Amino acid sequence: MTVDGTAQPEDPTTADEAAALRAAKDDESGVQSNQHFIHYKDKDNKKRRLAANMPFLLYWCKGTGDTYYPLGLWEGKDFMPKSSVSKSGVIQCRFVTADGDIDNHTIKNAELQYRVGPTGSWSRPVQRKGKYHYLAHTGSSDSMRKIINWNIYPEQIRFALRFDISGAGDSWISENEYTGSIRMRDSSGDRAWLAAVRYGTTWDDPFGTRTSFSSRSWQNDLSRG
Repeated sequence: MTVDGTAQPEDPTTADEAAALRAAKDDESGVQSNQHFIHYKDKDNKKRRLAANMPFLLYWCKGTGDTYYPLGLWEGKDFMPKSSVSKSGVIQCRFVTADGDIDNHTIKNAELQYRVGPTGSWSRPVQRKGKYHYLAHTGSSDSMRKIINWNIYPEQIRFALRFDISGAGDSWISENEYTGSIRMRDSSGDRAWLAAVRYGTTWDDPFGTRTSFSSRSWQNDLSRG
């Protein structure tokens, strides 16, 4: 971790070992014909089905780690994992598709839209090219048009997303980041574990009474309740 609490790259040897372990644990349950729903964790850590167009806070896990981070922005450009982020700076998302609960059928060709804070404009993320390709807020016209592949894991909380990207090849949201910026990568072995969290009790409010949002543990928090 850096002094500001952001996640930083791991030692390459450790990262390679972690990737091998992750690949062994990663299954394809979400792309089979059986129905899997995406659930969010609510203010009481209860598991509830996520509906189409319902706003949520997107949490991201680095590699095989146990910690899931809320997202903010790196230098106003890229999506960045944060140990803590304010309500005005946190990224909220929604799956834009036909009405109904989000499952491994309704998510096909859905748009992932996001906005920063409680009142920003909804838009699609873009893929920005720097040293690597990044999941970004600005700096590119290569927008993420729709979800073309996904994985919903057996407990139906974690999920992974692959996008059709305008002007570029298809890519997954990666489990890797570089100096804080979340990468986009082609390999399914690098795809990130993602989770949806909502603290509000009304359909359009993912925040509830909270003014800041912190990282959460899978083992001791998100997987329970």
